[in-house]
Amino acid sequence: MDSSKEFTKLLAASFISQTGSHFLTLAIAAFVLYTSGSPVQSALIFVVSFLPSILVSARLGHWVDENISRWFIARNELISVVATLLSGISIALHLPLVLLCMILGFRSLLMFIGRAAATKWLKVITPHELQANRIKLFYLSFFLSTAISGLLAGIVLSRSSIWTVVYLDMASYFLSVAVWMTLQQLPALQTESSPSTKIPEPSLRQTLSTIFAMPVMRTSFLIVCLSQAMFQGTYSVLVSFLPIQVFKLGLGGVGGFQLAASAGITGGFLINWLRNTALAEKQPTRPLRTIGIAAIASMALLFSVTASALSISLIGFFVVNLGYEWIWLHHNSDFFRTSPKAVAARYQFTLSACAAFLMATLTLTYSALVQYLGVSLATLIIILIGVLMAGVSPFIGKRSEMISLSERAQP
Repeated sequence: MDSSKEFTKLLAASFISQTGSHFLTLAIAAFVLYTSGSPVQSALIFVVSFLPSILVSARLGHWVDENISRWFIARNELISVVATLLSGISIALHLPLVLLCMILGFRSLLMFIGRAAATKWLKVITPHELQANRIKLFYLSFFLSTAISGLLAGIVLSRSSIWTVVYLDMASYFLSVAVWMTLQQLPALQTESSPSTKIPEPSLRQTLSTIFAMPVMRTSFLIVCLSQAMFQGTYSVLVSFLPIQVFKLGLGGVGGFQLAASAGITGGFLINWLRNTALAEKQPTRPLRTIGIAAIASMALLFSVTASALSISLIGFFVVNLGYEWIWLHHNSDFFRTSPKAVAARYQFTLSACAAFLMATLTLTYSALVQYLGVSLATLIIILIGVLMAGVSPFIGKRSEMISLSERAQP
């Protein structure tokens, strides 16, 4: 198997699928905000696009580990086509928001399954010494897909109906399936366990206990979760709120803020790629450099929402996402590199689900604060909440480690 050629195909398939998926999510959130005027209702679109995965993360990840194949991924993508079509019908017919949220919740599970499967595939086909760089390229493809979705939002949302968005997303899934089916099937030895070594199906608590028992993995896990909750959570609200309700740019203005975010994310990737030791710590469990970058990104966030000029707000939005990607990608890559191959999908699914759960919770909280207190005060409060979470998380991690070790010590 030519792993470099297979990796290129995997990257292409994931990029195509993720571009359509993010474009649909961005468009639906913008449509809901534009028609309802409610940041909370708009934020719900992002919340239900991530929240349900926490309920089944470990078991669903284990299922992916045990059943990964081209047909497995293709079926998941084709079912996603149905979910996209139902989302479009819900928007077009102005059906109740709760029904749309149920559809998007189901769609979010399909998205997480697809991402976990792609990550597992990447882990299997990649030599250990290349894993850190390849996972960074894999995540870059995801964030570049958000840039393309931003361009599409700027062009399509201001002049087209929801059906144009739906058709583009469906086309991306069909094209993704076509690319996936060109990959060589993984050898049975790499995708199946013998009866004597078959891994029992774990719970979320058991998976977290195992991860938290390893201090370096625990640190990366917590930083990924907190950075995604703080920065992507606020992004989920501001990417449509700032252009539509603050600067009065209409639906087409969403594309500009998405492009600023994507440019920042690309910059964060380049820092990680060219200076991969920039966030390396002498003591990995004391991430002082990460804390410094997070502080700068938080100041930029406050700067973005209080600026009266559009250009200044966009610059702040750019810096926020640059700092977020710098932190998130470095620690996510470390987590992926140190994950055992046999449980790669389960560990990645658990990390993604927990980070998404925290992000969804913070997104909903932030949107409510924005709606009732105003964006400036809401942002200051959410930054203080982020500082509190960062201060408490090491104690939670150490306590979980002690519980895990005591459980293992019991006969």
